[in-house]
Amino acid sequence: MPTLIYFFFRWRLNHTEYTFLELLCIYGYSLTIFIPVSILWIIPINWLQWTLTFLASLISGSVLVVTFWPTINAYQKRFSALSMLVVLLAHLLMAVCIMFVFFHISDNNIKPKTETTTVLATILSSSTTTNLTTILSSTTIKV
Repeated sequence: MPTLIYFFFRWRLNHTEYTFLELLCIYGYSLTIFIPVSILWIIPINWLQWTLTFLASLISGSVLVVTFWPTINAYQKRFSALSMLVVLLAHLLMAVCIMFVFFHISDNNIKPKTETTTVLATILSSSTTTNLTTILSSTTIKV
């Protein structure tokens, strides 16, 4: 994302007020809100997790908009607002992807499958029944 913003500034504004390292630092500082939010994401209340995701994205994105607005606002107003909206939406998309990958999709890999234990129990019970039948038939033949 910082790379895209850097090249956008170079393409659209024909100059950069921020170096790439400054953009990287600004973007990193804007993501600090996700540290306490990621701890709160452990609470298994789905609506709370999604509310925290949207709030953190809004706060983090507003840091980017407030920082970049003076640089972009000097040019076309409509294009400036549109470009900041794209930054906010991309930021929200990143937060939603983090939410899905770490807290929803990976849950399916952690939950044990009950089918495996059922199949295993069926195999064990059928082999026990077979062994019992074999023992009973062999005892009847001997008698």
